[in-house]
Amino acid sequence: KLTRLIDGMKERGLFALDYTVEETLPARASFRERRGNCLSFTVLFVMLAREAGLDVRYQIVDVPPTWSDQAELLAIGRHVDALVDIPHGSQFVVDFNGEEFQDKYPHRLVSDEQAIALFYNNLGAEALLRKDYTTAFLQLRTAIDRDPQLAAAWVNLGMLYWRIGRGTLAEGAYRQALTFDPRNGSALTNLTSL
Repeated sequence: KLTRLIDGMKERGLFALDYTVEETLPARASFRERRGNCLSFTVLFVMLAREAGLDVRYQIVDVPPTWSDQAELLAIGRHVDALVDIPHGSQFVVDFNGEEFQDKYPHRLVSDEQAIALFYNNLGAEALLRKDYTTAFLQLRTAIDRDPQLAAAWVNLGMLYWRIGRGTLAEGAYRQALTFDPRNGSALTNLTSL
């Protein structure tokens, strides 16, 4: 089934998608527009794989932190791919990024709820970069509702509060992120800056 699904996706051009780290799209939009980021494409693949009856889960690959001059913050990379369990104990990773993350960095399975929270966190971060603070707040709140322990969403919420001049709330959000991930580089750096 996996081979047939991947072959079918190749034939329909779904493995020749326009990969961009800057935009998170829902699966339908990624399918229609043939573009998106790792999370967009992984959600699309997971939906198709489950429809085909495959046992597939999301996993996070912990890539190194990067500095964004545009956002003036340290971002902890979160790359998402799919892990397919194949009968008789084998596993297969489906990764839409051209770089080979699979063997270089630690990876861990996440629940569907955590993957959905990451999706909303991405939307919130993208709105934050556009300075659409109302949308950013709503998306980040949804991410936190889905996974209250998602440190990245708390960090982004802290950045939002900092940008609108609410330093006390920003500090609280950064500290909340650190309760769930005491070594979170973004939370530590932004809290120090604050």
